[in-house]
Amino acid sequence: MLKAVFDTNIFISALHWAGVPLKIYKRWLEGEFRLVISKEILSELGRVLENDFDWAREETQELCGLINKFAEIVTPKQKLHIITDDPNDNKILECALDAQAGFIISGDKHLLKLGVYKATQIVTARRFLNLLTYVGARAQLPELG
Repeated sequence: MLKAVFDTNIFISALHWAGVPLKIYKRWLEGEFRLVISKEILSELGRVLENDFDWAREETQELCGLINKFAEIVTPKQKLHIITDDPNDNKILECALDAQAGFIISGDKHLLKLGVYKATQIVTARRFLNLLTYVGARAQLPELG
């Protein structure tokens, strides 16, 4: 099964606007792929929701509890210093590296500029949705032969 890490901006977009990030979020909840997250990413998500979007602490705790329940939580063992323009983005790479995730889904230009890190592809939400649709369609095809 595919493993993916969401950048914080994907969560924010999914929770506040209808669109591709929300579709991906729903497909994760439906079990189409495994979401991997670190406590550091989860903490950042809570901070952004409370500080920038006026979520109540109880709301962020409820959301983080849901994510904790259904996502794979990793504790990265290695600190990376790959993205120098925005060092805060390195936590996304650290999580993906530790989990051996195949994908990072992001709208962040610093991450997307990398394109790939080790064995992890860094893609937009649209590209990941297209991939999920393709993989799902392939699984529906009868075997020939």
